[in-house]
Amino acid sequence: MTEPGVRFQWYAAGLVLAAIGLFLVYFIWNEHSRTLEREQERLLTQIRVIDANLIQQLVGVNAAMLSMGPQTATANPVRDQDRSATLRVLTEAMPAVRTMQILDASGKTISASRPKAIGFDASQRPYFLTVKNHPDAGILSVSAPFTTALNVYALQLVRAWTDDKKQFVGATTATLDPDYFKVLMRSVLYADDMRATLIHGDGLAFLTLPDNINIQGSNLNKPGTVFTQHLETGQVESFHMVHVTTTGDLRMVAYRTVWPAGLKMDKPLMLAVSREADSVLAPWRQLSLALGAAYTLVCALVLGGVYLVRRKQNALAKLASAHARQVQEQAERLDLALAGGNLGLFDLDMVTGVRRVNARAKEIVGDSLDDPPDTFATWSDRIHPDDQAQARALREAHEQGQSDALNADYRVKHKLGHWVWVHSRSRITQRDATGAPLRFVGTYLDITERINAENALRHERQRLSNIVDGTDAGTWEHDFVTGEDRINDKYAQMLGYSVTEMEAQIAGDFRNVVHPEDLAHVSSLWDAHWVGETPVYEAEFRVQHKQGHWVWVLSHGKAWIRDADGKALSISGIHLDVSAIKKAEADLMALNEQLEDRVAERTAELEATLQQLRDSRQSLASSEARATMSTLMAGLSHELGTPLGNSLIAASTVAAGTRDFRRRLSDGALKRSDMNHFMDLVDQGAELIEGNLNRANELLKNFRQVAADQASEQRRRFDLAQVVTEIVQTLSPSLKQHAHHIALDIPAGIAMDSQPGPLGQIVINLVNNAYLHAFEGMTAGVLTLSAHADGEWVTLEVRDNGVGIPPENLEKLFEPFFSTKIGKGGTGLGMAIVQNLATKTLGGSVTVQSKWGEGTVFRVRLPRSLPPRAETTA
Repeated sequence: MTEPGVRFQWYAAGLVLAAIGLFLVYFIWNEHSRTLEREQERLLTQIRVIDANLIQQLVGVNAAMLSMGPQTATANPVRDQDRSATLRVLTEAMPAVRTMQILDASGKTISASRPKAIGFDASQRPYFLTVKNHPDAGILSVSAPFTTALNVYALQLVRAWTDDKKQFVGATTATLDPDYFKVLMRSVLYADDMRATLIHGDGLAFLTLPDNINIQGSNLNKPGTVFTQHLETGQVESFHMVHVTTTGDLRMVAYRTVWPAGLKMDKPLMLAVSREADSVLAPWRQLSLALGAAYTLVCALVLGGVYLVRRKQNALAKLASAHARQVQEQAERLDLALAGGNLGLFDLDMVTGVRRVNARAKEIVGDSLDDPPDTFATWSDRIHPDDQAQARALREAHEQGQSDALNADYRVKHKLGHWVWVHSRSRITQRDATGAPLRFVGTYLDITERINAENALRHERQRLSNIVDGTDAGTWEHDFVTGEDRINDKYAQMLGYSVTEMEAQIAGDFRNVVHPEDLAHVSSLWDAHWVGETPVYEAEFRVQHKQGHWVWVLSHGKAWIRDADGKALSISGIHLDVSAIKKAEADLMALNEQLEDRVAERTAELEATLQQLRDSRQSLASSEARATMSTLMAGLSHELGTPLGNSLIAASTVAAGTRDFRRRLSDGALKRSDMNHFMDLVDQGAELIEGNLNRANELLKNFRQVAADQASEQRRRFDLAQVVTEIVQTLSPSLKQHAHHIALDIPAGIAMDSQPGPLGQIVINLVNNAYLHAFEGMTAGVLTLSAHADGEWVTLEVRDNGVGIPPENLEKLFEPFFSTKIGKGGTGLGMAIVQNLATKTLGGSVTVQSKWGEGTVFRVRLPRSLPPRAETTA
């Protein structure tokens, strides 16, 4: 072979070996990820098995404790023996329970499944003190692990019993048997390096397998522990790859919180199942080493590689066979665990459509072991037609990777023809290289009874809710036998309480919250209906709101059950808030009496103010000040006409309505609709009168301040923005005839100690000058008044976007009697007065800057505190 051919072979061999090497690296990396994923799923499956069995045992223990009832806490020698016998039967029937006891209110054991436990004093035990100090018959208390009198490290379930007054009368306890839970947790340990731990919700390790003194009894609720990390996830189930602080090794840990909602446990239990990461990855390491050795051999013996490749293929086949056997053994162990949880298991081959199921899965749908297994197609046909679309959509979403697992509730046709509700939890455990699903594994749980109960309860609740919502009423029920009261949210919200707070306020008798003045009348009506003297109970009375005020309610109820003597055993009814009607009735008369007085009072105030304005007008200075004030007076009179006229019309309308209302009232023909109409009329009239009079009063207040400032040169402290705003508002009536606009840009807080009268005269003259000269030929000009403080000085700017001032007129602008509008509204004194007031009276200066066609700006610079010289000059 030629040299190029040999080189090509080397190049080709190198490329092939490089490609094989890259493929092996990818394969080993991918197998590493899949190994961890498979082990994670296996650990989660094992912990779910323990969870299902543990919940089943907790439900059984809770039912046994509830069956004893609160009356068991009363000591009676004969009954104590019978109850002890009952406790022994219950304990023997529940493998998870070691001992059951009944404690009286003092903590003494009066009945027990173990005779030696009778008389035991548990008064100082933390589990007893917990329920005694916070008695709640609805809570199942889970104690922290402790060492019993028999030197057994145990965990106690306690249910408190209370009397009708919610007082603690005793408790029933159940001591969980650690031996049972060892058997349960040992059943899921499929490898020597595995560990299973049962943990109290506070973090104390109750039980761990294999035994480990570093874990059992230790507090895992510390920063950095896996327990703390699980709590921080806020999830029921979590998975972690961490260095465990109690053992120091790297482990794969699956955590699950056991906290069934129906049991109302005060503390949850935690389950943890883990494996050493090194042990999990040991087969992968062996495989990686084997592949590395194979690759090395291929590279070294490429010419004799066929034989070596064949041997490696045989080795891989053996490994695959061993792995298959391991998976089969694991599946058998899983079946044993699922049998304890009453779960059906299925394994679907998506390629062939074959479904392999366990005996429980067949039993749920009525099939026997002799019946042929369902295929994927036949099982899909058994799903209820109404549920098929949803089930298919959830399955397709999971197949496309849109969900981590497939959780669905649907109906399946039983062999006998009826429908069975099942809860299915499954996931794809294997996909091909393109991502297409190859294997589906999951479980079934028969939830038919639960669904039927939920539907019946939902229907009944909806029916009652519709009735209550339609009336917008609070509902109540009183049981005369037990003294118990039941109310809804609307009843409590009507008085500002939650349901729990309102029940505490009632304390067995709703009359505890009735107004003292109404109590005798309400009690007579209540007692009369209780003994059967009246067909229904109906009363109007006041009830105290949480915030202290009184709420008028209309209470209507009826006794539905009576004893042989005719006395009510239970009464139920509704409350309606009638405070608005009661207030309207009281306000109606008061408003009629006050309306004429209010109109007369405001009219007198306006007449007095107008007289004061006339007096102020006479005292104004002559010349420019008097002309300005006359303009303001004319505008004010026009502005006052509208609110005063509106007030007079509204008062007349209300007076006419009042006469008509009194006539109907005296004739006895008054209806609720007439009263509502009259109340609306009075409300609208009063609102209109009050609004117009307030508007007139605001105009007069602003004018009084401006007039007072204009009529005097008194020095006082004032806010620049407030004074300028009042002046502009006073000018607004006379400026409305123009389409121009005034914009104010003066920040609040610029305090001055000066004379507001001369300052107001400056502003008025500058505004009038702009409206007279600046906007000639314009339809909508803008005049901006702005100001800023600079230390002890203030600069007031009056800027317009008008036509500007010709240059030849700027020099003569402040000369007396200079005006381009002589005979057309201009006197030629406005700018001279502005300069005189700014410089001599207020101790400042005034400048002007203008460009023809671009507008004008006047800058008035004034001291914030008037200097003595300027004040004397003024």
